[in-house]
Amino acid sequence: MDLLVIKESLDHTHISITADAYVRHCIQRDTIEHMGDALGKTEP
Repeated sequence: MDLLVIKESLDHTHISITADAYVRHCIQRDTIEHMGDALGKTEP
């Protein structure tokens, strides 16, 4: 999804706020997936 659309939907003042939040979310999601793989977690 386009960051500008997300920015406008969330009513952020600056695109950098949206980008920071989006990147942080992606990094956290990837980290959780990698930890699950490392621990041998399987999806239900």
